[in-house]
Amino acid sequence: MALDTTPSPTATADEIAGFVHDHLARKHAVDTAGIDGKTFNELYVDSLGVVQLGMKVKKRFGVEFEAGEITGADTVGDVVAAIGARLSAAGHGADEVRR
Repeated sequence: MALDTTPSPTATADEIAGFVHDHLARKHAVDTAGIDGKTFNELYVDSLGVVQLGMKVKKRFGVEFEAGEITGADTVGDVVAAIGARLSAAGHGADEVRR
């Protein structure tokens, strides 16, 4: 089953986290239990993996990150929150993305 890449200008925090977790599990064989507090470095996701995640996020949610804005030192939870914050700032799902 492929990732759903239908563009979504709105999403709940759980949908965003699910998308990111699913991507990491599929592409990097990451166990998603307790993943939000782990950094990409701890998960052995290299810089190319982070870039690929950014491209998937842009395609799915319409949220774009500049090169180097997400690094291996960022946690998965930080990235999920940043996606939600950008959707909120754009006026898409402001209430839905807050946990």
